[in-house]
Amino acid sequence: MRWIPLLLLIAVLASCSSEKPETREQKMNRGFEYLDQQNYDQAIAYFQKLLKEDGHPQVRMALASAYAARAGIRIENIYNFVVVKHRPVMRIQIENLNFSEQTNEVIHNLEKFLAQWEQVPDVNSQGRTDLEKAVGILAETDNGGARLYSAILRVVVLKANVGEGIVSWNLQTQSTGQKLCVQDIRPWWSWCEKVINSLDSLGNDLEKAFPKKGEELKQYRAQLSQAKVQMKNVTIPVGEQCF
Repeated sequence: MRWIPLLLLIAVLASCSSEKPETREQKMNRGFEYLDQQNYDQAIAYFQKLLKEDGHPQVRMALASAYAARAGIRIENIYNFVVVKHRPVMRIQIENLNFSEQTNEVIHNLEKFLAQWEQVPDVNSQGRTDLEKAVGILAETDNGGARLYSAILRVVVLKANVGEGIVSWNLQTQSTGQKLCVQDIRPWWSWCEKVINSLDSLGNDLEKAFPKKGEELKQYRAQLSQAKVQMKNVTIPVGEQCF
């Protein structure tokens, strides 16, 4: 009789050892349950922990989708955005213009990009912060699907940043009787440079997502590079010069 408890223990251990380990998909489904419940903070915390254990691109996309969901962007709807098929041409010509005209020309080109993004949803400042975190997570992989997701999220952020900046610029330039001085324009110039760099990062995402379209995308990035060179060569006036 004394062997019965021991045999029962052996049987229990044997049954435990025969259980299959939990798959990545099963682990991820737990986090997706939090998302379905709109428990975004818990989903983010769960996927952050899972990513430390498993750096697979699918886990990265899951964590990025949790940040995106908290920003109001759901992954099941995002691929309906027609945002990566059309890339407006960036051909600025700012030579022989004064600093105010140069800045206005760059912003005018950014407006052309904005016009292509009417179907892209709007996000608030906190949403932008979450999407920027998502893009940073996806940047750690060269997986095509992850970089396509990154490109689309980046467009959402860019639309918000560019739209807000252009509205503010137009309000400033249209102020009745107000001259624009160098100290007023300089921050806008820095903002333009950051946006152009973000567009270049978007091009990099698309190259990773669509390697077969590499040549076409390189041309797009070459246009941006030319714009960046022109902007870099601009000499920002010193003093209190106004226009």
